[in-house]
Amino acid sequence: MVPISETTTINPELYQGLLSEVGASDRALAVLAGAMLDDRVKSLLLRYLLPPLKATDDKLFGRSGPLDSFASRTELARRLHLIEGDDARALDIIRTIRNGAAHETTFSFSMNSMTDYVANLVKALKLKEQVPEMLAMNESPKQRFLLSFLIMSTHLDLELTKITRTTQRPWATAKSVKWNPKGDHIDA
Repeated sequence: MVPISETTTINPELYQGLLSEVGASDRALAVLAGAMLDDRVKSLLLRYLLPPLKATDDKLFGRSGPLDSFASRTELARRLHLIEGDDARALDIIRTIRNGAAHETTFSFSMNSMTDYVANLVKALKLKEQVPEMLAMNESPKQRFLLSFLIMSTHLDLELTKITRTTQRPWATAKSVKWNPKGDHIDA
């Protein structure tokens, strides 16, 4: 993740909207935060990749397409260098928490497993090093999850402003590349 600077601001409308939407519900917070970050990762990919030939038939992002899941979108965004490894780890942890909230009969951030996931999320985002004062003000696992979500959301919004649609055409330089049987290429 790009270092969090003192000029990084968290969108107050997002913060207040999220709090009013979820109220006191841990489950609602986890599911909504996961869905919002999933949408942001999808937006990163859509901004970078060429559009489908037919808008009504998106074979990548459509139902049962290879990029129909939060996990696959996160992995592709990392492999395309749209997000860094720490970002992908944080998103994977948030996805795991979201899945727990969506599929378990009981869910709370105070459950031991969720407390551990939130602690790992704080580590992945390096919040102790980057925003120790904010972390000190948000001591409960739920508060730390919300803080992590807001920072990750702000970070992805910033990354989204930097991305332009790819114009790379790797096959255009095929004459200068030799292929070996293993599928690796060697520059000629």
